[in-house]
Amino acid sequence: MLLLPLIALFGEATASQGVAKDVERSLVVKKVPDHVRPYAIRAYTLDGYQVGSQVYRFPVTGPSSGNAFTLISTAAPASSELGVLPQIHQAHYENFYNLRGRFALWASKDNTTAGRIFTPGDYGAVPQNTTHSFQTLDPFTEMVGVIQPGGFEELFYFLATANYTSSTYAPFPQGNFTSPGGDADTISKLQKLDVWAQLQFSPPIDFDANGISGDKGAVWKNGTNELAKDSTTPFFVAKGYGPKYLSHSTTNVSYIVEPRGHNHIIPISFQYASRQLDAARSYSTGDCGWPSGCKSTRLRGIES
Repeated sequence: MLLLPLIALFGEATASQGVAKDVERSLVVKKVPDHVRPYAIRAYTLDGYQVGSQVYRFPVTGPSSGNAFTLISTAAPASSELGVLPQIHQAHYENFYNLRGRFALWASKDNTTAGRIFTPGDYGAVPQNTTHSFQTLDPFTEMVGVIQPGGFEELFYFLATANYTSSTYAPFPQGNFTSPGGDADTISKLQKLDVWAQLQFSPPIDFDANGISGDKGAVWKNGTNELAKDSTTPFFVAKGYGPKYLSHSTTNVSYIVEPRGHNHIIPISFQYASRQLDAARSYSTGDCGWPSGCKSTRLRGIES
């Protein structure tokens, strides 16, 4: 008679362990894991952290990446003010990618200041010790940031003026809010979070028709954008204007990839038809055969 309750309890414990394992195996989550594991998150389902009119979400955090990086999603309306006051990070390398709308990004280092107007697909690299700021320009602007190493989300946990959730998955709230960039007194006290205020910096706003300010005469959406030659120099790559390479596979599927920085390769087109591949072949450089031979062929004249 006593065995039945024990068996029932053992069965419940085993079932609970099974449920826990099923939850662990579920790829789609609504809360970022606190450890490294595969997972997926639907857009705008994460709780956000509101700073002025901006809402920050963190699909990847320090703990969920083994402290390798933090992935930040920023959604905001247009603003007449800077999104953040000018600052540098001594320990963190910041990558900006435009997902929706337009924003201006400025980067200044070693007596060189450059600004660009970003449209979807554009990329900017802000290494350590680079003064930078941004400003959202369209009614619905969304950017994605990758910051290395991980843990940078702690800054926004500290700065947030409110938590943000939406039953309709709205990317950000409507209404009038305080300046998203914060105040000079607050930003000057954030050194422990690797934010070092550079309040003397005044970003140049005289953008030309090509979306360039500061380094007039530079190439943006009128020619090939070169990657930086080292990991300490800031640079920008407009969508479709970076260097491109053709990568072959053993399954007769080829990829055009466009590097956006050191150790970053972003596929921009997949499964080209044979007719397109033949056209691409005429632009290839190098002496390798087609389709066998070299693994990666530099292309000229092919856009995404």
